[in-house]
Order: sequence, then structure tokens, then C-alpha cells
Amino acid sequence: MAGPLQQMLMRSQEGTGAASTALVNAYEAEQLIEQLQFTQLQQVGDARFLKQHGAITKLNLQAHLNAQTHSDEFVLELLVSLDKLSVLVQELLVIEVWKEQLYPLLKQHLAKNVDSATSYLVLYHEAAVANLLEVVLYHGHACEAISDDELLELADWCMRKLAYLNTEAHNHANLPERSVQDTLGLSPVQELEEKRAETDFTAALCGLTILRYLTDHITRLPLGVTNRLLGAHDAVMALLPLVEAPPWVRQRKRGKVEKFISSRWQEVLPADHLMITQLDGQVWLCLVNLLVDPACRAKYYMDDYRHSCILKLRRHLNELLLDQLPVLRQLSRVLDEMSLGVSSAAAAAPGKTAGAGSRLILEQVPLLRESLLKGNDWQAIAHNQQKKQFGPAAKQLAKDRLESMLQSFELMCQMEDQQQQQQKQQSQQAAGSSSAIGATPSTGSPGAADANGDAAIVAAPIKVVCSRQLHAGGMWEHWCDITLAIDASKPSEIVSISTQQQTALSSKPTSSQGNNGSKAGTKANGNGATSVHGLRYRLQPSDPESMRALPMKGKVAVHLMGNVAEALVQLPEVPLRNSGNGSDGSNNDGPPAGLWLTVGLLAADGFALQLRLKKADKPKERDRAESTWYAYHPVGGAITVLLPAADTTAVTNKMPAVVTTAAK
Repeated sequence: MAGPLQQMLMRSQEGTGAASTALVNAYEAEQLIEQLQFTQLQQVGDARFLKQHGAITKLNLQAHLNAQTHSDEFVLELLVSLDKLSVLVQELLVIEVWKEQLYPLLKQHLAKNVDSATSYLVLYHEAAVANLLEVVLYHGHACEAISDDELLELADWCMRKLAYLNTEAHNHANLPERSVQDTLGLSPVQELEEKRAETDFTAALCGLTILRYLTDHITRLPLGVTNRLLGAHDAVMALLPLVEAPPWVRQRKRGKVEKFISSRWQEVLPADHLMITQLDGQVWLCLVNLLVDPACRAKYYMDDYRHSCILKLRRHLNELLLDQLPVLRQLSRVLDEMSLGVSSAAAAAPGKTAGAGSRLILEQVPLLRESLLKGNDWQAIAHNQQKKQFGPAAKQLAKDRLESMLQSFELMCQMEDQQQQQQKQQSQQAAGSSSAIGATPSTGSPGAADANGDAAIVAAPIKVVCSRQLHAGGMWEHWCDITLAIDASKPSEIVSISTQQQTALSSKPTSSQGNNGSKAGTKANGNGATSVHGLRYRLQPSDPESMRALPMKGKVAVHLMGNVAEALVQLPEVPLRNSGNGSDGSNNDGPPAGLWLTVGLLAADGFALQLRLKKADKPKERDRAESTWYAYHPVGGAITVLLPAADTTAVTNKMPAVVTTAAK
């Protein structure tokens, strides 16, 4: 995974609640995947190519996010169902041929006349596509969804990347350390060459992982893939040098050892030198799949040279390595059998070598890369792209992209300024409300607090953010936002609740989570129980038709004057659209006609929202996965704000405050 991609994933997981939503949802991903098209060599670098690169980058990020959070992998399923995996394989071949044949002809022009962002996007395209295939092909049904021709092309591409890791990758890994002055002194061509080397190294590491996934599912793939890897390319012999001298391990000055871990070079302490990395594990797992599986061993021609090279793996199989990868014990057993002469050769017919009788006479050969290389005038194509894709049109496209980025940056700055102003206003309102609540109500008008503070509470909006869970253990998806308002025509009321009452209210199997707000307003009574006092305000009635119904299984976050209270909610199931009403309805077995939902603990969160829900006669939205209807709409309720007393004590036990009861 590329370094910037991993950083974006880490930032995307920092938020909680409604903030931790998907980069693209399933509907947006479906539109992006439907628009994926095969790119011609002549189209590399144009506006459509850059747009498709942006779509692939978004899908790549979302696919990794889904895999890391163990949520619904809709990007994978859409790529399989819409048959777009073959398009991604073709993209790999096109950009690879472009970098081999056209990039050397355009290198000087790209370095001097094209902005670095555009040139880097073109060079990084291969790594982006490979990174998306890397997370998708982990699943066997995704490998099976690729056609036979594209699978052979993908296997050939992976083997070319292995050849790069065994040769040129060492030059990139062992670049000398540069000072700041040396880095600033690089010419534009040298900078572009380093960018290409970086993207080639990233794509090659992705190719190693893809090769491991192909060997994982090799028994489910066409027979031509097995013969291609073991016969034409000899993947086993190509993997052996990566065990002896991996390019992701390098030695720096003063004896420091660095390994390429988590998409960046990291110094490894002497005590951890024998700890294998994820890349080391991919190499060993490939060898296990190709040497341990009986079907692969039967198709692999084992001569004396290969036999001696493979047996050299035994010196690496120490106890520390076997403890880290226990599956290598199977490989150790196979190597012991080979050293004793007990192998598939024993089952071969006399006078025949193992694997000689299992080789195919007719072998399937990939043709797509060959068709891309034949019949092209590379000088003419490079000259045409230099004028069109990387000429004045590229400058204008880069200018438009830069202006769009500046507009986005300005919008982000404006949003940040607005957020700071809102926080300042909320803090001022909170200060006014706390002074109002802290005042003792007049005896002539119960509940009549300070006029300024009471007005601030009445004017403050109540925002309710609802989210639903895609499936059990999955990620949260934003569902709807509801804005409630206090009914200023009705006076506030003083309420008091004890911890015993709170315990009774929270005895149902629902949960909530709120902020550690002010603990003022609590007072112990004579029985030792703690009393909490607050002001209750009635909410304005809401039209159920003007807002979405709450999800059956969801999460509710209430925002009031800088305070937030959250709760998990599980509403009664409505399996049929025409389900009758229980409790106060005609059908006693049906779901209740109304519910009360309480979010927030008055003593801990500073407020408690009581939301009245009403069941719709004809629900409009349905959860197909759960086979239930979303039927309950908010129609009104009340909110209670903490009222400090003269004699206050700390609340010692924070109880959940989510209550769902039938409306009476």
C-alpha cells in the first residue's frame, strides 16, 4: 500500500460517530465502476485518463478501508458483478507498455514543460491499479471472475515485476543518502527519474502480493495459469533470490539496518533483525503454495540444478522463522523428503523424469501485450502526445486542476473559520445558559430562569444525527440529520430525578455514550440517593412526512450548545408494510403505534432529549438485508437541561440513558 494512501486511511479512521463515514458509498462506487473503460496507448495522459485515475484512486482507498474495518466490501462485489476486473488488468498492461516505450521519448519534455503533479499521476497509475487488484484478488471468487486471457497476462505481469525486484529494485533501495542541498540540486530529469523508480518499486511489491494470491487459489484457476507459472516462467526459481537478498532490506551508514515496512523505510533494532516483514511472508507463502501442493509438484520439472537450489532453503528454516510462520513446517517436511530422494519422482514411470509426462503439448499464450507492442510508430505517438496530452492542453488542464484545488482549499479555510465562529458562539451561549440555569427560579413563576440565559437555550438549535450500521460488526453509514426547535410558547418546567429512577429507566438492554459533562445539579436526599434537577422545555411538533424514518438498528447523536450525547438504538421490527399496531392499536401482536426515545444522561451530559416517535401507516423505506421496514418518525418531545442547585455533589455512577417505551 502506498504511503500517502495509508496516511489517508489513518486519518479517515480518526473520526467517530457520524464523522467516520465512507469516502464513497455503494451507489457512488457503482457509478465510478460502470464508467471504467479500456484505455488506448494514445489516450494516456488526456483528461479522460486522469479522470479514470481519480476514480481508481477513490475505489482503491474505499476498498482498503472496507478491508481494514471488516465492513461490507461493496467495491469488490461491484467489480466482480460488473465484470471490470479485466479492464483493470488491461490498464496495467497499457501503462506498463507506455512507461517502457513512450516514457523514454517523453522524459525530457515531461521534466521541463509539464507540471510535476501531472507527470507523477501518469507514472503512479500502474501502482494505483495494482494496489486495487492487490486488495481485491485476496478473494478466490475475484480471481475466478477474470477471464483466462487476462489471468495469463496478469501472471506474466507479476513475473516481470519479480524480475525487477531481483535486479533494478536493489539500485533503487540502495540509493545514497542525500542532504537537503543535494536534494535541492537535483535536475528536473533526475527528480522525474526518482519518481518513476519509486512508483516502479511500489508496483513491483504489489505484484509480489498478487502473485501470492494467484498461488493461493491456483487449484481454482485455469490449468494454463499453473503451467505458465511453473513452466514458462519458473516462479520457484524466481522467488529464491528474494529469500537470499530481498530488496526491501538495506544497510545504511554505521551498520544501521532498514526494512521497507508499512510503505516506508524504517530502522530495525538489532534485536529485531530476524523478525520477518509482510513482504518476506509473501515470498515464503508463494513457495509453500508451489512446492507443497501435490498438483503443483506434479507439474514442476525438477532437475538437479533446481533440486540443489531449492534445498538451500533449509538453512533459513530456523525455529524463530517457524514460530512466526508455522505453515513453513510443511515446506520443511517437503524439503526433507527431497533431500532423501522421496518425492513425486518416485511415482514416475521408469526412464521418465518427474513432471515430464504431465506437461502440455499445447500451451495457451497471452496475446494482449503482444498486440500492444506490435504495429506502433512510437516516435509518432510520442510526438502526438507531446503536442496534445502534454502540450498547451496539459498546461490548461493543470491550471484548471490547480484552480479547483485552490477553491477547495479556500472552502476548507472558510469552513474552518465558520467552525471556529460557531464554537465561539456556542461557548458564549453555554456561558449564558449556565448562568441562567444557575440562577434560582422566582417563586412567583416556577421554572422562570434568567431571561437572557433562558432565551439562549430556547434559541439554540437541537441537531440530531442518525446513522445506521450496514451489517453486524460493519461500518456506520450516515442516515439523516434532524433539526429540532424548542416551543417558546410553552413555559419551562422544573423536574427532578433520582439515581434510583435513572437506574430503572436504564434497565432495558440498550446502551448510550455521552460526554463527561458538568456534574452540577445533583443533590443527595435523605435516603442516600442522588437527585438531579433540570429545566424541561417542550419541542415544537414535527411533520413526520417531512423527514426520514429512523433506522431499526442505528446510532443517534444529539448536539446542543457544544455538548453531545450518543446512544445506540434498536427499534421494534416492522416486517410487513401493512403491519398493524400493538399496545394501543387493534392488533395486539403488532409493533407499537408510538415510542419514547431518551438520549443523554442529565447529570453526565448536561441534558436529556426525550423524543416521541410515531409509527407510519405506510412506511416508505425498507432495509432489505434485515427484511424490515423503517416506520418510526419523530413527531415531538421534550428536552431537559441540567439545573445546578446551591448544594451540589458529584455524580458517582454514570448510567446509560436510552429508553424505548410504548407511548401512552
